[in-house]
Amino acid sequence: EIGLHYMDPTNHQIPMSQLIQSKNGCSSAIEFCGKTIYEIWEDGVDLKSVVAKKLGSVRDKQTLLEECIIDASKLEEVLYLFEDWELHERGWLITGYTNTRALHYLSQLGPPSLYPRDEIRLFTGINQRRRRLTSDSCKT
Repeated sequence: EIGLHYMDPTNHQIPMSQLIQSKNGCSSAIEFCGKTIYEIWEDGVDLKSVVAKKLGSVRDKQTLLEECIIDASKLEEVLYLFEDWELHERGWLITGYTNTRALHYLSQLGPPSLYPRDEIRLFTGINQRRRRLTSDSCKT
């Protein structure tokens, strides 16, 4: 079987957690507010320690998003867009796929009709040509 494993005391193979950088259609790593986006490639019993080692401690996502949007009354819509995202010191972690619209927009996946156009317009510093939010669009 492909992937990293370790043997538990009963001699069974247990998968080790692995994170991967999210990429766009050109195989370039994607970012949001100057932080690289990661996804869980392999979910093992050591996931928390792998995330902590790679990304650092959890940060307050709501505060960062409040600083990045131009209309504070739309914060709930923006939070919903990032409901499956965790902000860490050194990156974002996608923890689920309930709402994939922001990830698909940033990675240029799927039909443009599914992109969160109204919500994306709420952010400052959007670089439309490259379809990502630039590192100076948010305070980090």
